[in-house]
Amino acid sequence: MTEIYSALAKTVTWFTEKAGSGDLQAQYALGEYYENGFGVDADLEKAAAFYSAAAHSGLAAAQYALAECFKKGRGVKQSGKKAAEWYEKAAAEGVGKAFLALADLYESGSGVMKDPGKAAELYKKAAESGAVISFNYVLGLGGDGLQFTDYNKAVELLEIPASNGSPDAQFALGVICGKVYGSLHNDTKAAEWYVKAAENGHAGAMTELGGCYEHGAGIKQDCEKAANWYEKAAKLGFAEAQLRLGICYANGTGVKPDHEKAVFWLEKAAAQGDSFAEFNLDILNKRQF
Repeated sequence: MTEIYSALAKTVTWFTEKAGSGDLQAQYALGEYYENGFGVDADLEKAAAFYSAAAHSGLAAAQYALAECFKKGRGVKQSGKKAAEWYEKAAAEGVGKAFLALADLYESGSGVMKDPGKAAELYKKAAESGAVISFNYVLGLGGDGLQFTDYNKAVELLEIPASNGSPDAQFALGVICGKVYGSLHNDTKAAEWYVKAAENGHAGAMTELGGCYEHGAGIKQDCEKAANWYEKAAKLGFAEAQLRLGICYANGTGVKPDHEKAVFWLEKAAAQGDSFAEFNLDILNKRQF
């Protein structure tokens, strides 16, 4: 990326101000910054504290992240019981991957009474919904979003609905192939699954396919096609695509630079609560891009 993605320290300051005023997305973003060392020294205790603040206020993504902290003992004392409690809250809010995490706990008996039947039920719910993967991209760096332990089981669960044309399952398989490191990682297959899901109208897949084209991941680099896919998803109201399209117009990536269009799409994303879109707008308005 360009200068818009370079000022990590500035984003920390900006998000801190927003978090202090109760912005849940900013609190969650700071959790990711401190967990991963984006623009700050990694500090797992601070990460968990920011996740906790947003989670207790009802932000589903933060509830899942806090559950992960308790499961792994990252910044908090490890507790399978508390992990299960927060996974339950996230699952109740529709976070598909929380079903998978809960299933994993019930299958192993970690923090909950071992219950293979309930585990199977939860795996089935995740597979039937197709909504098993979600992401929060910060500074263009994708978190893998896949925190359960058996990726092969996830593939097994998803292959049938994906083969039957489920765009959600196709998208999820693309995510697994593209974001999981190890034997399952395959950028080419990821792009193939994204194509299938995108052609079936999945906005998230359109956005990820745009990313594949932009960076040449698993497919020949073509920034014009990247911008086209971002635009398709942006017009469907997908905030991440609106953010990326706005940045394309700001930087002239695959399109002719256009300040007005950049602002238009970034405002669309910001209106949906995308704090990083707000940050980019602030930079654009100060003519720092």
